[in-house]
Amino acid sequence: MTSHLLSLAVWLQQKQGGVTFIDLKDPDPGPNLAWVILTTFAAIGVALLVALAFGAGFGLLRIWARKRFPNNRLNGIAVEPLTLLHLGQDEPEENGSASQ
Repeated sequence: MTSHLLSLAVWLQQKQGGVTFIDLKDPDPGPNLAWVILTTFAAIGVALLVALAFGAGFGLLRIWARKRFPNNRLNGIAVEPLTLLHLGQDEPEENGSASQ
């Protein structure tokens, strides 16, 4: 099949001064180490930019929510009083001795 394509290429190409020029491209050598490293850094940079954009968007959403709903529990303002439980603490008896 390759010989048929080569003969077709020779037949289709114009002759210049009695000489036929055939230009065959080398096969693609594939990615080399420099290309892989540069592509990796580019992908990391894009991921950092996306993370930065999402972080800034979330921060702006929090600022908007604090201004829109100022007395919200999620803003750090306690709406209800805090109930403290004193577990494991015995109150002393009136006569000053501990119960047995």
